[in-house]
Amino acid sequence: MSDLLAREGFKVSRNVVRKLLKNNGYVKAQTVKKIKRVADMWIVILNLSVLPN
Repeated sequence: MSDLLAREGFKVSRNVVRKLLKNNGYVKAQTVKKIKRVADMWIVILNLSVLPN
């Protein structure tokens, strides 16, 4: 992306592009395996919070 901006005359470092993307809600895609692991963790947490005392 910084290369594309450089072609248009904007000299921007990769770190600046990364920070701009992160601040605007764009993040690196996660692997499916990691997403599944996080989803499984949340299911366990939600099930524990629903259990009667």
